[in-house]
Amino acid sequence: MLFLPFALASIVGARLAPLAMGYMAPRGIAALGFALMSLSSFALSFLPVAAGEPYLLLTIAAFAIGGFGSSFSFVSLTEAATASVRKGEAGMVSGLTNTSLQMGGASILALLISVTATVPAGAAAHATTFTSAAVILLAGAIAGFFLFSTSSGRAASAGR
Repeated sequence: MLFLPFALASIVGARLAPLAMGYMAPRGIAALGFALMSLSSFALSFLPVAAGEPYLLLTIAAFAIGGFGSSFSFVSLTEAATASVRKGEAGMVSGLTNTSLQMGGASILALLISVTATVPAGAAAHATTFTSAAVILLAGAIAGFFLFSTSSGRAASAGR
């Protein structure tokens, strides 16, 4: 039940991301999504060790922010990757994009596990891991904003 806010926020974010791309380039939407995921991870680094009311409220808020951010970034990344390809290649490019996202996530998870293994057990390990995740996600937001093209490619592909 604790992951329900993440799932619900992901649904809302996935529905709103295409609307937001009408006003903003995918790079801005992806950067915003990664920044929200970074904020979520940073908030989770402050979780108390014992469960209780602050734990529950902070976790629900952080999961909702993270779910919204993840769907915002993943939808816009898929749009950015598939917008300028021919219609016959869009499925292949979408599949490669999703595979890249999954492999990148697994690689970052392995890195975070390594970070956790270097810190003594307890609250410090928890805080260090989530803070490291927040830094990595913030770096992704900054890199995505500056490395992606400024247009979605819809105008370029409209003539095809």
